[in-house]
Amino acid sequence: MSYVTFFFFFQAEDGIRDAQESRGLGDVYKRQLPTTQFADLDLVPPNCVGFDSERFSVILKKYGSQLEEVLLDGASWLSHPSISLIGNFCPNLRVLNISSCPQVDDECVAAITAGCPNLALVNISCCKGITSAAIDSILSNTTNLIALSCSGLEQIDDTSAVAWSNLHRHRTLQYLDLSFCLRLPDAALVQAAMFCPELEMLDITAVSYTHLTLPTKRIV
Repeated sequence: MSYVTFFFFFQAEDGIRDAQESRGLGDVYKRQLPTTQFADLDLVPPNCVGFDSERFSVILKKYGSQLEEVLLDGASWLSHPSISLIGNFCPNLRVLNISSCPQVDDECVAAITAGCPNLALVNISCCKGITSAAIDSILSNTTNLIALSCSGLEQIDDTSAVAWSNLHRHRTLQYLDLSFCLRLPDAALVQAAMFCPELEMLDITAVSYTHLTLPTKRIV
């Protein structure tokens, strides 16, 4: 068994940013995940030059079973069906960043999480097509989350209250970014406080909450 060190980004502490600038970037948290066959696919610009949806789909079909990390931050050039294929061909995926992908919606997230139950780090920040249903898919279909970044999801509202109750499946969760989720229900914070004893960082920048005791090591 070998180890790979990766970086996961959250909002920096040097001032309040708007939702676009907050999209999971900032402080760098190093973690080590035990891996048996590590491979990553980083298509964040400028690495995406020459890629299109067809080529991306071919790579997933050929190498998907080896992939443990897929980074697609801002990959607006990929089609909805091609991103959804991640769930079909990447059963060993541990790290997923699909932040700021305008084509990503609830159906896409459901397809990915259904086929990638071992996801540990997920970044869906600033995906405007996502609603509360995507939160339900992530928390219901996975059980080993270490970090979840949902910054800037203004469409997450009271309808997600039941979905957040599935945080009891993720007692390993250490980093939760809910910044700029302006309609976030109190239930999300309550469930995080109740069921996530390992939580080290909770980012609730611009989130309204009152009379809540949140026993975390770090709240920003």
